[in-house]
Amino acid sequence: MTGVTARTATPVGGRIEKVGTLPSGIFVDNAMTLIEKVLPAPNARDRDLGFAKAQAILLSFGITTTEDMGTSLEDWM
Repeated sequence: MTGVTARTATPVGGRIEKVGTLPSGIFVDNAMTLIEKVLPAPNARDRDLGFAKAQAILLSFGITTTEDMGTSLEDWM
């Protein structure tokens, strides 16, 4: 689907996490550009449900504060 293989070069400023030599499915920072082209954009409802679920999980562990530098203003609207 994305074309990412064990031979895919890691973009500058990013990292492709691997298990052995195979990509694990975790793409960090600029490596996200490799998969963003095939990911559908989240809609507001799905984003809200995701935030609510994450909040419930965190609260169940007693975590009351978190930060995510990967969110944007659109994520909170």
